[in-house]
Amino acid sequence: WRECSEACKTCTGIGEETDTLCEECETDYYFLEEKTSQCELKTKAIPKHFPNDDAKEFVLCHEACSTCSAKGTDSQNTKCIACDEVNGYNKKELTSAPNLVCYNETTA
Repeated sequence: WRECSEACKTCTGIGEETDTLCEECETDYYFLEEKTSQCELKTKAIPKHFPNDDAKEFVLCHEACSTCSAKGTDSQNTKCIACDEVNGYNKKELTSAPNLVCYNETTA
């Protein structure tokens, strides 16, 4: 028997806040797409991620987003709710785009 974080169903060790060391997440917890040993409560707001209920994971947003509703496909369809202004992305109003477009002047 091994002691785990409350986020884990099974784990490789006790873990900590930034790495829960989960092998499998508890019910109501999702793993991070880029760090599958880290489980977070599915209702928690994770910066630059959105919850994918089908996959039971937090998926990374497009790089231009600080928050998003889904995985963006390209710079014209980022699915951003808010732009990642800290990293130089700003809102761009396009009549041809169905949702918010975020751009970086150095890469646009």
